[in-house]
Amino acid sequence: AGPIAALLPGADANIVRLAVFSYAGLSLLYVQQAVLRGTLRSDLYVRLSIFSSVLTVTFILVAIWGFKSSVAGLLVAQAMGASIALIYGFWLIRNSLSWRFEPGHWRAMVAFSLPFVPSTLGGLVSQYIDRFAIADLMSFTDVGIYAAAARISMLVTIAMLGIQSALSPLIYAHYQKPETKTQIAVIFRGVVFLGCFFYLGLVVLSQPLVTLFTGDGYEAAALVLPILALSAFLRVGYMFTPGLDIAKRSGEIAIINLGAAALNTVLNYLLIPPLGIEGAALATLISTV
Repeated sequence: AGPIAALLPGADANIVRLAVFSYAGLSLLYVQQAVLRGTLRSDLYVRLSIFSSVLTVTFILVAIWGFKSSVAGLLVAQAMGASIALIYGFWLIRNSLSWRFEPGHWRAMVAFSLPFVPSTLGGLVSQYIDRFAIADLMSFTDVGIYAAAARISMLVTIAMLGIQSALSPLIYAHYQKPETKTQIAVIFRGVVFLGCFFYLGLVVLSQPLVTLFTGDGYEAAALVLPILALSAFLRVGYMFTPGLDIAKRSGEIAIINLGAAALNTVLNYLLIPPLGIEGAALATLISTV
């Protein structure tokens, strides 16, 4: 924890440990949600998601308003919310669990998922290298402005979250049926049509949105918000390209993600010096494409 904390501005070893514990709980919760999605129990998936969100937000608000808590307090609040939600999640998926060990299934899962470990690392690099590059080449003030724009651009991802959660298990359940391709194409056209209107709304309202979600001093975030929002919109498009997953070609997915991470890193250090935070946003967009 100590060496990791040394790489993060304002962090210490205890903060890192709390973050690991907190996100471990969220990861287990994600597994429970994946079980519910995979068994097409969308009603229970929504119930668990809402319960977890309300619980976590409640603990965080109590930590902020009641105890004027620090970052450590917020991480503890997040861990408490995830832990209680996990108990409820285990109750919901109890009929899908078994104590029997299946070596064949285990080997198939490991062979398929092992390449996703470096793939996930590549995804994390792609997600955060722009902040590190801005901090290295510019200032922490610029990191804050850029991060604010990145957070607001996540509205695109949130808007697509329901479609993504519903579509993935349905594709896996019905991909062998001939009519599935046509149905996915119809959904894709509808998502692109509505997504374009949503994206244009973000572009037109970029300055008011930045003012609403941030405040004084973050006006420059409006310059990069349209670029980051387009990157976010393109990223969610992967749900319409499940071919490599279905074919279990996870190694090729890892190569793509690692290649995108390397490209993003190089572009950040090439584009930030002449263009500033707009260069970092362009690097993200190009590597996403």
